Order: sequence, then C-alpha cells, then structure tokens
Amino acid sequence: MTGDLTSAFRPYQEAEQEKLPFLQKVPFIETIFNAKFREAPSNYKILSAEEIAQIGKDPVSSPMMPKQEPGVKPSCALPYQLYADGSLSDDKKNFEIKMEARKDLFGEQSAGSPFNIYFPGKYAAADAGSKAVSFENTGSRSYAVGAGDSLTESFPVRSFENGLYHLRLYGPNGFFREYRGNEKDPELLIQCEYERNPLSSRKLTGRLQIIVKNKDHHAHQLEIRDHAYKSKTVIQRIAAGATAKIVLDQNKSFGWYDCGITAKGFDHFEKRYAGRIETGQEGFSDPYMGRTI
Repeated sequence: MTGDLTSAFRPYQEAEQEKLPFLQKVPFIETIFNAKFREAPSNYKILSAEEIAQIGKDPVSSPMMPKQEPGVKPSCALPYQLYADGSLSDDKKNFEIKMEARKDLFGEQSAGSPFNIYFPGKYAAADAGSKAVSFENTGSRSYAVGAGDSLTESFPVRSFENGLYHLRLYGPNGFFREYRGNEKDPELLIQCEYERNPLSSRKLTGRLQIIVKNKDHHAHQLEIRDHAYKSKTVIQRIAAGATAKIVLDQNKSFGWYDCGITAKGFDHFEKRYAGRIETGQEGFSDPYMGRTI
C-alpha cells in the first residue's frame, strides 16, 4: 500500500517564510569530482568477540552502534484508527486475530492499513495434525485492511512447536501487538481500546483503555507493565464473571504506549500492545526512541 504523502505536511499558516537559497551547482559538482582523489577509508575498528556478542544481545545499549539524534520533533496528525486483538477460539484449538481499520473517528479521511504477522518461533508449514509436520524457524503473513473494514485470521495452536503460540503483529507508525500462550490460557477476553471523550464519542481523550472480561469461574490477577515510558505497574484483580476497564494515561508520552499484560499463575500467557493514540491532533515523535523519557 502507498500513499500520496499529504500526511507528511501541515496546512500553511500564512506566515512569512524564509526563502531557501538555490544550490550552487558548480561547487557541488567539484566536490563530487574531487572525491575520487581521496584515499579509501582504512581506519576501521576490528570488533572483539565480546563486542559482537553485546551487539547481538542488545544493540541499543552497544556504544558501537549508531544512535538516533536524541529529542522529539513535532509530528503530523495521522488518520489511523487501528485495532488488533487476539484470543483463543472457544474450543481452544485456534488462536484468532481480528484486525480493524475503523472510520468512525476520522470519517472519509480515515486510512486503511497494512498488517504483517510474524512467527518468532517455529511454526508448522503443513497442518500439524498430519503425519508429515515441517516446523519452520520463521514465518510471516501479510494483510491489507481498507478503511472501515476488518479481517480475522486463525492459526491452529497445534501448528506452533510444543503448542506454544507466539505471534507479533506490526502496523504503521509503531503499531504493534504481541501474543503468547497455549491452550491453558486463562478465560480472559482482553481488548485494547482508546478512551472516548465523555462529551463526544467521536473524540478521544488520548488515554489507553484496557477492557478485560473474566469468563472464568474464579478470579484472576493481572499485571500491566509499562515497557518504555516508565509508568507505574498496575495490579488488577478481576472477579469471576466480572468486566474491568483499566485506563492508562499516556499524556506524558504524547500518546505513545507500550504495555504488557500477564496473568498470575500462567507463565506462558502475555499480551503486549504498543503504538500511538491518534486523536486527530498534531503531536510529537516517540520520546522513547528519542531517549527523553
């Protein structure tokens, strides 16, 4: 999918703008010509085995890797209203993901979205119920969802090695979802929403809303941990048959979020949500990426 780049620009404010000078062609061509007389670079540093291992383990913390310039920049409003939630089917044999590009906030200006799903672990290329099972080290699926549409995909749990499903979903502008678990997941229906303004359902507050419905016959204790923006960990007990709405304030991170949800007593279970809440207003680039938070 491609766009027309209009989202990269803001409306002209009719203020006096500084005129940019034209490029001086002759000096520029001279620099290109003179470059061929330079000596080839030879001052490369040979990395040790320890430095290579550090880069492989955590490239962000390695001083050998290039880093983005610190700080944040103003960013344009984008007409994305994206959702993606996954859960086990009622018979627990499949993991189902529903991908949506809604349009009730931005109307006809709403944008559709590509979604890419990756399998970090091994996934069976053939039906795991057959005798000839071939587990691949990596795999992926690509989708496109038009504005106002949704798409649901299903993955057999037995197609994941040892019955442990693990999927990562990527969309535009940092939209990310991750799902881990197995057929013994707690009976919890978890949805990631964007809180609506109580005065207008077509406006957002800029806060994240996690809706949890406990379909089990006993209570569950959830832990919601912030992976990037240093918000406090939330511990929430959900009674049997109850529904809880947990609001996470993302104002200090300009609407950017990255949180993981786990359930006590279920070591394989986790759902992770990351991205930016699009409110229709201009904002700022990711402060975590800019190392300001």
